[in-house]
Amino acid sequence: MNTYSLNETATRARLAARGAGYEWGLADEVYRSVFWLVQRNLPAPLLLSRLLGLNSSTSDVELGMPNIYERHFSARGTALCPVLVGCAMTDRLQVADIDFEVTFDALHCPLLMLPFMAELAIKFDRVVVIDLDTAEMVTDGNHVRFSSFDLQQLEYTKAGSMNFKPREAVVFDEGENLQLHARVSVDPVVWQALGAFAHNTYAPATEASRNSGAGAGVSDND
Repeated sequence: MNTYSLNETATRARLAARGAGYEWGLADEVYRSVFWLVQRNLPAPLLLSRLLGLNSSTSDVELGMPNIYERHFSARGTALCPVLVGCAMTDRLQVADIDFEVTFDALHCPLLMLPFMAELAIKFDRVVVIDLDTAEMVTDGNHVRFSSFDLQQLEYTKAGSMNFKPREAVVFDEGENLQLHARVSVDPVVWQALGAFAHNTYAPATEASRNSGAGAGVSDND
């Protein structure tokens, strides 16, 4: 394992997302998600590399966007993108929605959606409970509870739902207040996989740029 700063890791994630077909605005949301997760020592780079590996073009990314009907988020393709669902939920859900269940179709890498749910928990002063098949994630924005450790690396869930509960209805243990970290350990294979996607954002070298030495600043010596 090699260690990197939070910003370095999230920036690589942002470029990787862009290189995999996400628009820059959505790549910024990937940055936010990854930064939040790695700051809490959760395996965002691994899951992002798996998520991006499912995409071969911008049209593949678009298939992960949700169609929204009332409080149900359905997939345009085989499964939803967790970042796109998270963005849609934070943009769309209002105070009037917190008394109702929110449901969604099949979803890739649900951990990447957690930072957006934490944002909703703080916004509405509620605890968010995310049910995924037989497991669940619970957060009040500061604490996080996983019903199963394996949930942190879950690559796919058939369907899910989200409910808002009053804060007093859920008591968190002290260990569920995740420690904040300044650096993150990333498997070299995962780091290189993200770098391969990020490389797609680099401008191709031209004879003139090679002669002038341009491009030296984007070499990857990690």
